[in-house]
Amino acid sequence: MQGSEHHTIAVDRGHDATAGAQSCVTANADLRPKVQGLLDELSKLRGVPLWVTQTYCQRGRYLPPHHGARSEAVRAQLARRELPA
Repeated sequence: MQGSEHHTIAVDRGHDATAGAQSCVTANADLRPKVQGLLDELSKLRGVPLWVTQTYCQRGRYLPPHHGARSEAVRAQLARRELPA
């Protein structure tokens, strides 16, 4: 709104999500060696565009399509595994 009389007083750029993720990683740093293999496996997955991609990326334009497809691939892979709660 540059050039208007309106002024931005707050911008949410996902800092809350970043802070939450960082605190989770910091609090669980001792778990990293136990889950490193799973993290490596998940990082190699190719995206699978399904309902998240359609709903939140294509229709809603909330996320880039590659993020939606990647989250669906990770979710599907985790669902196939028996992970402790």
